[in-house]
Amino acid sequence: MWIGESFIRGEVKIPMRSNKLSALIIFFLVFVGPGFSFGAVAGPELSPEKGGKIDLGITTEGQLKTSSFTVTNSGDARLTIEHYMTGCSCLEITSGASGSLSPGESGKYKFVFDTTGLGGKESKKEVIIFSNAPNSPHRITISTRVKPKASYQTSPEEIIDGFSLLVDVRSHEEFTRGHILGATNVPEEDFSDWVKTLPEGVIVYVYSQEGKISDRLIEEIDSELPVKLKSLVGGYLQWKIAHEGYLEESGE
Repeated sequence: MWIGESFIRGEVKIPMRSNKLSALIIFFLVFVGPGFSFGAVAGPELSPEKGGKIDLGITTEGQLKTSSFTVTNSGDARLTIEHYMTGCSCLEITSGASGSLSPGESGKYKFVFDTTGLGGKESKKEVIIFSNAPNSPHRITISTRVKPKASYQTSPEEIIDGFSLLVDVRSHEEFTRGHILGATNVPEEDFSDWVKTLPEGVIVYVYSQEGKISDRLIEEIDSELPVKLKSLVGGYLQWKIAHEGYLEESGE
C-alpha cells in the first residue's frame, strides 16, 4: 500500500524517491524479499566413496590386502587435489588421483594394506587428502578385522628369507630319466644366462651327474652374481646313493 511518499511494512518505514533505483529496491523488498536468498558461492567439494569409511572385512595377519576407493567433485567448481598422506607405513597408496577434477568427475585411489603384526586386532588407518575444497583436509578411514595367523600358515617374507632353488644342469633326457625331487632342469648351456635373471639373495643349489660340471659353472660365474650358488658334492650319483627316497624316476 502506498502512503504519501513513504511505504510502511511492519515497523520499517522506507522513504520514497521518485527514481527508478528506489522503485527497484522496493520491488525486491515487497515481492522478492520474503523468499529471496543469495545462492551459495560456487566452489569445489570433495565427496569420498561410502562417506570416507572403507571396510576391508576380515583379513589374515601377514596378508597384503589390495583395494581402492574413489573421490568425487560434487561441487560446482574445479577441485584441485594438492597432495595426500597416510597415517601408517602399513598403508601405502600405489596410485591415486592427482591434479584436478571437474565438477561431477571422480578419481580413484588404489592402496595396499599390510596386516603384518596386526593379528587379533581391529585396525583402522587413515588416508588424508588435501585439496582446495573449503573443508579440506578430508580423512578416509580404512578398517579391517585381522585374524591371527594359524600355525600352518606362513607369509611371503618368511619364505623369501630362506628362498632357495634346486637346479639340475644335465641334459633334458637325463633329467627325464631321473632327478632329485623338486629340481628344475636348466641344461648346462643355458645356465649362465638363466641364473642372471634371478633376484638378489636367492640360494641356488646346482648339481650335475657327478658334480664336476656344476663346480665349473659356479667357478666361472659366481663372482659376477648377487645370488648364492652352491654345487652338490658328488652330484646326482652321490645323492642317489645317500637319499634314494628323494628321487623322481621315469622307470625306464
